[in-house]
Amino acid sequence: MLAIQKLVNDSTVDITPTLNVLHHALDNDIKLSSLSFTHDAKGLFGLAKASAAIHKSVAPVPAGQERGKVTIKFKFTLVGGSLDLEHKVQRAESLQKSLQQRFPGYDVRIASQFGSVTPTGQFKGEAGATVQPPGVKQEDSAEFEMTGPPL
Repeated sequence: MLAIQKLVNDSTVDITPTLNVLHHALDNDIKLSSLSFTHDAKGLFGLAKASAAIHKSVAPVPAGQERGKVTIKFKFTLVGGSLDLEHKVQRAESLQKSLQQRFPGYDVRIASQFGSVTPTGQFKGEAGATVQPPGVKQEDSAEFEMTGPPL
């Protein structure tokens, strides 16, 4: 039973270091509207590993190895001034570069850009898309997705 507890403890992710790095990467002009953090530990708790750990036929998982991957998703708006769409897109791209430097080994991508701008700089939309009623402001946000090893 202790071997299983050790396996679980060795595979658990403390999100505090990750959130601290993310917090320091986000400037005061960024307001998060959503944040999610998932840990994919697939393969870490297989029957063979658990059985081997119980019977001590393999060494325990070293800290920092085989800890799966994490996915961080967040949606944000820019506050503290009115920027045109071009500057908002540039700000999101600048944030992407900053996050790539602060999270080495992570895939950092812009899942949705301000103004529905595509990565090639084109606008995207749909025929027959729902039009906002007068007086209702369309949400002006960008969404990021980051995937990589636990910090």
